[in-house]
Amino acid sequence: MITSDDILDALTKAAAYDTQHTPKTSSMLVAAWLEHFGRYAPDADRDDLLAAVTEYHREPRDRMLQPADLSGIARAIRRDQLDREPLDSPRRIELEAKAERKAAIDKLGQSWPAEPSTGRPDRPRTGINPLSVRCPFCGADASRPCTIGGVPGVKRADIRKTAHPSRVDAAQKAMAAQ
Repeated sequence: MITSDDILDALTKAAAYDTQHTPKTSSMLVAAWLEHFGRYAPDADRDDLLAAVTEYHREPRDRMLQPADLSGIARAIRRDQLDREPLDSPRRIELEAKAERKAAIDKLGQSWPAEPSTGRPDRPRTGINPLSVRCPFCGADASRPCTIGGVPGVKRADIRKTAHPSRVDAAQKAMAAQ
């Protein structure tokens, strides 16, 4: 797992290659990059990240370095290492099992909390899953989070963790019909 220090080391190494196209470090930048790697390259470690910096700078670039550049390379490095391991190695078995669990969860559409907040204090959690029905307000398909803001008391950034009240009502009706 990548740490803040790992990100600082990677940015320092990247600046040694190309100061013009490496972002200046700040606590906010490091926090954003840490969030990115936690989400898009959770299995990557310090060695993967530093190797990704080296690989990224193999050719000249004329744009600012982004975390997605490095996370993609780090994931490829990790996959390559995994492919080279024996089929019965404990590390390979563990990582493949983890990938299978994640794929199964994503396929079922349950990568979001089973009981998202309704966004309204007058509508407590009911034990139903609003993601089990299509949202009549924003049109989000079943198993996908709501996509449009507008839930009273919920910041736009939190909308992926909530469901529109009309979706909660639709899920309650669907549950009652069963």
